[in-house]
Amino acid sequence: MAKHRKKFGVEEVKRWEDALVEVAELKGWDLKTRGHGEAIKLIIREVLVNLKIKHKYVKNQLVGVDDRVEDIMKQLDVDCEGVCFVGIHGMGGVGKTTLVKVVFNQVYSYFDDCCFLGDV
Repeated sequence: MAKHRKKFGVEEVKRWEDALVEVAELKGWDLKTRGHGEAIKLIIREVLVNLKIKHKYVKNQLVGVDDRVEDIMKQLDVDCEGVCFVGIHGMGGVGKTTLVKVVFNQVYSYFDDCCFLGDV
């Protein structure tokens, strides 16, 4: 830590030490009754909630979604001031929710507040 104090300063290293002490005092989760996959999902969900990240999970390797996402992104004005509202409708099972999740993941960081309403 002495090396870090020289590089980053006493106050910054003190903040790190305090954070490490706080983390060390936290009680853990009982994961004996859960599988590794379920435990990992639980940890990721908790981290995302604490970081207030709104990212929506979308499966990898989507086919044919890029062109549709690009079309929607062209129609959105993410630099506008005010309320933005997008409605997408169509038959069930054609990928509307998946498409919207991909678009949401690309635009939510542009806004102070945003909301994803699925299955409305």
